[in-house]
Amino acid sequence: MQEPTSIPPVPKILAPRVLDRYAILDTEEEETFDRLARLASQITQMPIALVSLQDGDRQWFKAHIGLKARETPIEHSFCIHAVQQQDVFVVSDARADPRFAANPLVTGEPGIRFYAGAPLRMTDGSSIGTLCVIDSVPRTLHERERSILRDLAAIAAREIELTHAAITDPLTGAFNRRTMMMMVEKEIARFDRTKNPFTLAAFDLDHFKRVNDTYGHEAGDRVLSRFVKLAGEHLRQQDLLFRIGGEEFVMVLPETNEVAAEIALDRFRKQLEQTPIQTNAGPIYVTVSIGIAEATPQDTTVKTIGGRADEALYNAKHQGRNRIARFFDKTAQ
Repeated sequence: MQEPTSIPPVPKILAPRVLDRYAILDTEEEETFDRLARLASQITQMPIALVSLQDGDRQWFKAHIGLKARETPIEHSFCIHAVQQQDVFVVSDARADPRFAANPLVTGEPGIRFYAGAPLRMTDGSSIGTLCVIDSVPRTLHERERSILRDLAAIAAREIELTHAAITDPLTGAFNRRTMMMMVEKEIARFDRTKNPFTLAAFDLDHFKRVNDTYGHEAGDRVLSRFVKLAGEHLRQQDLLFRIGGEEFVMVLPETNEVAAEIALDRFRKQLEQTPIQTNAGPIYVTVSIGIAEATPQDTTVKTIGGRADEALYNAKHQGRNRIARFFDKTAQ
């Protein structure tokens, strides 16, 4: 059989940066996930087992038993095929499979011949990765082993969701302040490495105290929750929203300069202004003031870019609220 001279295109089914919502990429190794991978390796008697996470442009390993690397190129990924499946995806002999025969992970190290991956399926139906096992010789996978892989993958997915619950605001579902600090630091590091832009936006719901005083705190809670839900509906999946206190929110808009951020956020601001929020006290209309700041090489900490977004927010409120203001660098004049 003539071997292919190039690798067939890798299917792309995940939106870029979708894993950011779980704040798990590039985190430290954890015994819970290592234990699941070890069990998979021991039960199937295979030398390599991974908890592998796939984003739009990355494959990264939360656990990696028998493999030193923490990530491999997405274009060489077996797991990106597996996350599309409803059940365990098996490649009995990669050298005989035209999808993988020319793959560098097959022709070179670690010399993959057998692969089996169970998708990590979240409660919303999405798949974000796999729990997989790998061998350097062709194999078959018995039904008992398939069943165990399914169960271990379900445990891994549940553990990720439990971790996610710990980093979010219980009322609104937005990320909390601590997670904001971590994620903005990651964006600054990514910006320093790639020079791809990102913008930070600071939000303040206008006259929110008046809502609580007039309609009660239950209505106020409803307004906060609905604000977050509307943001999720009208902004991109990769735009991360954080509640940092009361009616104050911060959003990270990856791969976005301040011009594009202003267009998207102003569209959302207008939608919020026109949307009645249903409460026990009747429909309430609210508005929001927004300050934005695009990352610069001088932004080495959360405090620097956050301070500029806060200053822009102050200007938006000072100018009459229900508007967006960009940070204006007076020293650049």
